[in-house]
Amino acid sequence: MNIKVLLEKMIDMGASDLHIKPGIPPVVRVNGKLQRTNFPAPTPNEMEEVARKVLTPLQREKFESTREVDFAFGVTGLARFRANFYVQRSSIAMVHLAGSFHFPMNVGCWIPRPAHCRNVQCAKPRMSWRRVESFLRPHGFRYA
Repeated sequence: MNIKVLLEKMIDMGASDLHIKPGIPPVVRVNGKLQRTNFPAPTPNEMEEVARKVLTPLQREKFESTREVDFAFGVTGLARFRANFYVQRSSIAMVHLAGSFHFPMNVGCWIPRPAHCRNVQCAKPRMSWRRVESFLRPHGFRYA
């Protein structure tokens, strides 16, 4: 099982989640609905192999002791992902949540101004809020 190919397919389909369990074809969530993919169902050994390749030694140690681990990782040129590896019915299962490398612009977000900078002069000014606002405002962001 090639996890990178599955993640690429997930992004191509516009899916938010990818669920992988042994014995069941991988499932993606598109527009809130779960859909099976055309990939073959992974075996428990394939799931263990993916976990060995993806997890760092520290994450592996935590996974072995708690039988669950949450972490984030990025695939260059594709996206960032949050992942949860866990043991279910004596086999490893995985859930991947897609993020993005691209910051959405013109979305009309409101960014709260940090409390310590509201009507108070900071002891060590780093960058004025007006300068930050002048950068963000053309992209649709405004301070609350």
